[in-house]
Amino acid sequence: MSESRQKFLKILRIELEDLIDAVEALVDRHRKRLEAGEITDYVFNENSALLTCEKKALQHFLTELGRIDWAISKTLEELAAVVNKSFEDFLKEHEYFPALKEFVQKKIKKVLDYCSC
Repeated sequence: MSESRQKFLKILRIELEDLIDAVEALVDRHRKRLEAGEITDYVFNENSALLTCEKKALQHFLTELGRIDWAISKTLEELAAVVNKSFEDFLKEHEYFPALKEFVQKKIKKVLDYCSC
């Protein structure tokens, strides 16, 4: 694999880990809002369950990244397209919430723009 594609994947992993951290921060923020009486137990539990599922999906996809055949992509744009498609297929296959799709697509585009410079 070319150096630019390796760089892309390495940075994408970092960005996805950052997204996981952001999800964890949201759970913590909801917990503080619950403790402050700003939200009910029901709202906290619903939001927390959804965010925990999204976190697990991202962690699961990070492990899947290592199993994808990247040799089929010759350019960074092709690699980004393969990652996008792989993530879409991953969400459908494992029946995760589709809300993550937009966030991951933004991360992929961000990394692609950075690596294309």
